[in-house]
Parts: sequence; C-alpha cells; structure tokens
Amino acid sequence: SLNEIEYIYILGHSISDVDACYYEKIIEVNNNPDKINWIIAFRKEEDKITLKDNIQKLGVSLSKVTFKSWSELRIISN
Repeated sequence: SLNEIEYIYILGHSISDVDACYYEKIIEVNNNPDKINWIIAFRKEEDKITLKDNIQKLGVSLSKVTFKSWSELRIISN
C-alpha cells in the first residue's frame, strides 16, 4: 500500500507536471512522507539539474534524494 512506502525509484521520468500527480499522491497518503528515500536516475549531468528542481517542487528535501546516473545502475538479467 502507498502509506508505508520507504523507497521510490524513478527511472526514466522527468518528474514534470505530467508525472508529478503520481508522486504527489504517494506523498499525500504516506504515513511518514519525510522518511521516503528517493533514488532518481539521470542520463546526462544537465538532466540532473531539472530533476533536482522538479523534485524540490514536490516538497521533497534533497537530503532524502540520491541521484544515480544510468551508468551507475546495474541491470540484472537472467
């Protein structure tokens, strides 16, 4: 359920106005939204700036956000 989410992984979303409503709902119904850890993937360094601005617009503290480049992410396949 959304009220106990502790980690949110954002892969391929810009957290723009189109996406924001989904994250706003999770924050709204979460029992402890200040304890959610956000892991956000980015492709280029300049994308990180936009993602940073957009996540802050949602009221998320940057102390709860970890940015990972796609090259840092490991994809496990069978």
